[in-house]
Amino acid sequence: MNETHTKKRGRPAKPVQNPDIVLKAVIQFRQLFLSEMLAKRIVSIVLIAIGIQSTHIAEMTGLSKRSICTLKEDIQKGALDSIFVKGHGGGRTGKAKGLEDEIVEELEKNNYQTR
Repeated sequence: MNETHTKKRGRPAKPVQNPDIVLKAVIQFRQLFLSEMLAKRIVSIVLIAIGIQSTHIAEMTGLSKRSICTLKEDIQKGALDSIFVKGHGGGRTGKAKGLEDEIVEELEKNNYQTR
């Protein structure tokens, strides 16, 4: 190869005008195979790996900054298997938990009325 050809290959690529549009398209494509949350996580992992700031990742993917920080911690710990598992939320249980049986009982007794 000639010298001018190799110099051209070494130049950095021009930045994309609208990276948010590209990321949203990637997330939508990944949703064909994965859930929306897992698609966003995978894109976030790539962005973390290349050194993008957490606030920018949160803006681009729609994940919370706390979720991004948790992903960073998991990556640093080497717990990559847990990143690809969709679990239930870690929040407190709902106030209406356990009321299902009572609701079914009321419906069976015909005590439920609509206006």
